Amino acid sequence: MQPGEGQWTGFIQDTSGAWVAYRTFLYPDSQRPYAYAAIVAFDLQSTRLHFVLGYEELKSSIPVLRSGRIPAADQQPGQLLAAFNGGFKAQHGHFGVMTNGLALIPARDGLGTLGIYDDGEVRIGAWGKDISPSPHLLTWRQNGPLIIQNGQINPHTAERDPLNWGLTVYGATATYRSGIGLSQDGRTLYYAAGQNLTLPALAQALREAGAYQAMQLDINNFWVHFESFQTVGGKLKAVPLLDSMNGVGNHRFLVGYSRDYFYLTTK
Repeated sequence: MQPGEGQWTGFIQDTSGAWVAYRTFLYPDSQRPYAYAAIVAFDLQSTRLHFVLGYEELKSSIPVLRSGRIPAADQQPGQLLAAFNGGFKAQHGHFGVMTNGLALIPARDGLGTLGIYDDGEVRIGAWGKDISPSPHLLTWRQNGPLIIQNGQINPHTAERDPLNWGLTVYGATATYRSGIGLSQDGRTLYYAAGQNLTLPALAQALREAGAYQAMQLDINNFWVHFESFQTVGGKLKAVPLLDSMNGVGNHRFLVGYSRDYFYLTTK
C-alpha cells in the first residue's frame, strides 16, 4: 500500500513556498487490489498549462517548426513546475490537434478534447458541444472519447476498442495508463497515472479525485511519464512521480522530446 492513501499532501511548491500542487494515491480496482493510481492536483489559479508538439509526433502534412523543447523563458528554475506525457501517436486514432492557432490534424466531432485559451483557461469536454472553434482557443488536443463526462464515467470505457482506447502491450487491458481531468469549477487540473490499470479503473480514480470531465492520455510503460522539477545547484532536476518511472527517459522533457507533452509553470 502507498502511504497516505486517499489523503492529499503537498507535492509542488512555488518560489514563495506556497503549495500549487497536491498528490494522493487511490486504489480504484476491487478486482486488482494491488493496482493504484497516483493523482496530482494542480491549482490553476496559481499555475498555467502549456502544450508542446514533439519533434516527431504528432505527425501531420502541415509544415510546422517543431523542436520538442520547452521554450527557454519557461525552462527556468522557479518557473517550470512539472511536465507529463501527451496522448497517442497520430497513426493511432488520428485524433485532432492544434497548437498556437495552427490546426495540424482536424478535430473530430464529439471526441474528448483538452483546450487551452489565450487567457490561460483550460477546458476539457466534447468537441462541438463543450469546446468549439474560437479566436481565443489557441491549442487543443484530442485523445478519444471522454472517459468522464459531467461527473459520470463513460460506460464505453468497459469496451476494448483499440481505435478509441489504444493498443496495449501483449493485448493486456490492465497496463500503465495516464489520464487528465478537470474539476467542475475549472480551478483544479488532475493528472493520474499508474501500473496495472484498466480504463474503468483509471476513470474511477479520476472521478474519486474530483474530476468532472476527463480523458485518457497515453498508455504503456515507457510513454507514461511525469516529472516535477526541483532546483539543485541553480539547475533544474527532474523527479519522477513514481519510482517505476525511473530509468525510462528521465529529463526527456528538458532536452527535447519526440512525442507531444504538457507542462506547467507558475502563473
